[in-house]
Amino acid sequence: MDAKVRKKMAALRIRELQQVLDRLGLEKKGRKADLQARIAAYFGEPAANGTVQPPREQYKIDAAAKLIDQVFSAMKGLPYLGPDANAAGGMALGGAGLPAGLVEAAAVGLISMQQAPGGTGAAAANGHATAAAGGAVRCICGSMASRGVMVQCEALECGVWQHCECVHYDAAAGGAFMCEGCRVARADPFWRATNRALAPAAKLVHVPGRPQRPGGAWDELYSHLRRDFQLPHALLDSLRAGSDTQLQACSVLLGDSVSARLHWPRHAELRVNNMQYRPYGRSGSLKLGANARDEPASVGTLCFHGRNALSLSAADNRPFCLVLQLARRRSRAEVMALMAPPETAEQALERVRQQAGGGGGDDELMMGHSVMSLRCPNSGMRIVKPARFKTSGGLVAFDLTTFLDLAERTRKWQCPHSMQAGTVQDLVVDGFVQRVLASLQARPEVMEVEVAPSGEWRAPGESAWRSIVEPAAGAGAVAHIKAEAPAALPSGVDAAGTSAPNGGANGVGVQHGGSDSEGELSEREEMRHAAASVAAAARNRPPEPEPEVIMLSDSDDDVTPPPPPLPPHTAWGPLPGTEAAMAQDGHDWIGDLLANGDADDALGGGAAEQGGGGWASAEGNGGVPMDYRGVIDLDPD
Repeated sequence: MDAKVRKKMAALRIRELQQVLDRLGLEKKGRKADLQARIAAYFGEPAANGTVQPPREQYKIDAAAKLIDQVFSAMKGLPYLGPDANAAGGMALGGAGLPAGLVEAAAVGLISMQQAPGGTGAAAANGHATAAAGGAVRCICGSMASRGVMVQCEALECGVWQHCECVHYDAAAGGAFMCEGCRVARADPFWRATNRALAPAAKLVHVPGRPQRPGGAWDELYSHLRRDFQLPHALLDSLRAGSDTQLQACSVLLGDSVSARLHWPRHAELRVNNMQYRPYGRSGSLKLGANARDEPASVGTLCFHGRNALSLSAADNRPFCLVLQLARRRSRAEVMALMAPPETAEQALERVRQQAGGGGGDDELMMGHSVMSLRCPNSGMRIVKPARFKTSGGLVAFDLTTFLDLAERTRKWQCPHSMQAGTVQDLVVDGFVQRVLASLQARPEVMEVEVAPSGEWRAPGESAWRSIVEPAAGAGAVAHIKAEAPAALPSGVDAAGTSAPNGGANGVGVQHGGSDSEGELSEREEMRHAAASVAAAARNRPPEPEPEVIMLSDSDDDVTPPPPPLPPHTAWGPLPGTEAAMAQDGHDWIGDLLANGDADDALGGGAAEQGGGGWASAEGNGGVPMDYRGVIDLDPD
């Protein structure tokens, strides 16, 4: 065993020794001396028990020495510089030399993420020529050697170079590229990372020899990453004092289609000092959609003074990178300062001409007028301060204040019209809509305007076109109004579109003279004047009389008279043949019967023989037939 490897192995704690034995596939139980003896026996040194058989291949021994070096660097919180790194200030990886200051900064874990400006996301096959061209080499693998195919971060404030193989960048396909630090900074610009690096960013690695999932097997690989960092008293007090400073653990997916967002792996288990922290609220088995965003993990409340440990375990085949940063909150004014410079009137007019179709230069293609909405898609109200993304096309805008309120809560920096993802650096104030709204301050009810291919616009109900470009002299800050040439109006119609009496305005006839070319009207003007004539005729038409309404309830025909009042004897009137019924009829039937001698038959037996039951006198039974005297009790006593 090499002396350097032996010295680093002696400095490892029991936790790191168990990690090395686990990676080597050896038993990891016992005391610290037993663990060190097993590792030494793997390198060929004699062991007391003789249970460990050293490998015969030299590359396996070299891999074990590299593993001890990596675990030692991770325990100290330093990037892995390789076995040939020289702490005095030189590096011999790949035969390339780097400045001593950069190597010294990497050795103490203070690699600055803001190096020389520049970078356009280009890839270079010759890594040595790349390092000399400009920009530092800082990769998530821990090596700062320029080797293989490399790619440069396109952020102007960064410009670092990384290995395409480590960051999973397809150099053949090309495209924009940003390092993991710039991606985290653009994912949530309301937080600014300080220059103090607690631990370098690293990629989750697959752990061999570990069960893929407790209680069952699945297709995903088990990945793990551990980072140790130091927190002094002053920094810990600032983390616990308020919410303006946070210690954030952020995860990004390498090769993500949406680069400016945080993305945690599936079945992620984040632990800080062996205390579990749930990084997201969604289900662990669900993948993050294209329009979804994850949050950073604020782990400052779980940290102690001195050395702290952070570990992330996941079951996901995709490559992920963990970034630990100390962040401070930005104000709204600071976030708006990161936006692109506002457009001038000439730039806005040229953009609208290209988007509206007026700048194509094709004479055979005739473009029509476009309608531009002044309503914000987020609030539904009229836009106050218009903004747009430079990457989105079309005559679309939204309210900047409403958008920043939503972006601060959801961390979604995407156009609300096209849902295309962007960054705060792509956000710009829309100069065209801003000048249109300034001209329509007196008309708050206008929610859309018509835009011509030439870049001119007009509000509903206006016939004159306006331009956002100020005239050369004598107009001040008022937008120039380009009036169309007056055309001949139809006879009897004035300029307002109303019919004038006697064929002209104010009762005076108007004679239209001039050449034939001056009297010709375009098709659009003819249609406009025809519509004005129809509207004028409709306004001058006398009101039609209201139709006569006949109320059926007021008619005297087919009216049924009310029924006569019922006598007090029964609810249905007096019974037939009774005195009350005869008195109601108005004829003396009793007197006629007594005169004819048929009173007995009529009041007694005659009626009984006919099955009607004899009728008694009205005075004796109250006008009730005799057959009903057993049913109706006329005497209450």
